[in-house]
Amino acid sequence: MTYSTVSKPNVAKKSCIFCERQNHGLEECREFSRKPVEQKREFVKNEGLCYGCLSKGHMSKQCPKRSECKICSKRHPTCMHDDTFKQSTAEGERENKEKQETQSTKAKETPKEKDANCHKAISGTDASLTSMVLPVYLSSLDSPEKEILVYALLDTMSDTTFIADNVGEELQVPSYAATLRLTTMTDNCTNIPCRRYENLVVRGFKSAEKIPLPAAYSRNLIPLDEAHIPTPETAIQWPHLNCLADQLASKQDCPVGLLIGYNCARALAPKNCISGNNDEPFAVETELGWSIVGGSKTYSTDNFDAFGQSYRTVSVKVEAPILTDSQSDVKYVYKTQLKDVTTADFFQMMEKDFHEIEGTDVMSQDDKKFLQIVRDGINQRDDGYYEMPLPFKNGEPTLPNNRQAAMSRLKGLKSQFQKRPQYKEHYMTFMNEILQRGDAEKVPAEELSVENKWYIPHHGVYHPKKPNKVRVVFDCSARYQGTSLNDHLLQGPDLINPLIGVLCRFRQGPIAFTCDVEKMYHQFRVMRQHQNYLRFL
Repeated sequence: MTYSTVSKPNVAKKSCIFCERQNHGLEECREFSRKPVEQKREFVKNEGLCYGCLSKGHMSKQCPKRSECKICSKRHPTCMHDDTFKQSTAEGERENKEKQETQSTKAKETPKEKDANCHKAISGTDASLTSMVLPVYLSSLDSPEKEILVYALLDTMSDTTFIADNVGEELQVPSYAATLRLTTMTDNCTNIPCRRYENLVVRGFKSAEKIPLPAAYSRNLIPLDEAHIPTPETAIQWPHLNCLADQLASKQDCPVGLLIGYNCARALAPKNCISGNNDEPFAVETELGWSIVGGSKTYSTDNFDAFGQSYRTVSVKVEAPILTDSQSDVKYVYKTQLKDVTTADFFQMMEKDFHEIEGTDVMSQDDKKFLQIVRDGINQRDDGYYEMPLPFKNGEPTLPNNRQAAMSRLKGLKSQFQKRPQYKEHYMTFMNEILQRGDAEKVPAEELSVENKWYIPHHGVYHPKKPNKVRVVFDCSARYQGTSLNDHLLQGPDLINPLIGVLCRFRQGPIAFTCDVEKMYHQFRVMRQHQNYLRFL
């Protein structure tokens, strides 16, 4: 049965301080691990976290429980590992020597080990290079109905197949403890504890043929620059590869979770090849799909010094033309100078934390556009509810029909109902309530065949303090064919009052009171013509 929501979906409670998701901590956060090392260090510094365990309340020098890196076995979190760091002091060399002796001792004591060679070189040159990386569906013979979309590296220089830790855990299939003896270009015979996964199968993004994989060993991270993933845009850049634009998958919102070595020859065997001239890239087709290998530099670094990266661009509107007497061109030179911080500057900075800054316009152009859409489109209905349009970035988008993806998620929810009857009962209670209140309604029969519609998958979560009440979360970030509803919506400005200002106002009078709007997000109705973007099964 198909329904259409008429209210804004709820948001689940989050716990990771970086991505704010609930099911992991900072050290296991995939988004945090993919960030550059310098950016991760800056985040840890700004949050006041310990560099040894990523906890608050102490510094790394006094850390009582330092984490051990799964890559280099040093005393730091794995997500903070830096491959470019080199020890030059005598103390560092002594630590390396002690580490090798310890590893040698462990190698003699370990009865069963798996030898593996992995060769990966990362150059420091900025270039539009791509490699044999493509999206695949990973599953297990034990649970063939549960498939996970991941990016897979086809590595002809690795004799072992690897799987990311978080992907293995998400599959929820049996695994066994193992010890991996890993040999790379930077280290020799390193013993690494891991998990061994068997009976895994993989199929191409556009194929139904499944390929069995050999035993796969877990790794905390499979390193890959996402810019090296070939897409249809990559094929369009080269005339001899234009014919492959429809064969390549668009960029997918999924993790890099698999590295297939040459111990699975079927997955790496080339079926077709399209080569270019000189240094032009070539395309290879395997059973898992097409990929493009090679490329060229996007620019030359001979004319300037590359000294850093820019994470923010600020544009300024010039109201009047700038005129010069002797030159027709005006050149701007930006120079950043270091400024000594005085005691007065420090106190001024600290005092900013104890009052609210008023009258400062810090909204972006998208935020202003969001407010304009709300002002022009909001109105109060006869029943007292406010009705507003969805804040689309560029008008009403044309989205693909994702009913099949929503139905797949619904089948997974049904299996959960069969295993957990109480969960099903709580879920039905929530759905019946939103239907009775009018927060959602059944789609009329004459509107079922509307072309431009979008289905929102949903799942239930429990609050730790409310074990008998489920909250259904509507997943507006669910992607299908490379897009999601959230991609087309404006986020809007942050209109929440600063906590410090709230606490200060609470002390201004003898009595303070609070109130709560029940199911606040459901108190706003969505315009009729936009409700087809909020359908659910």
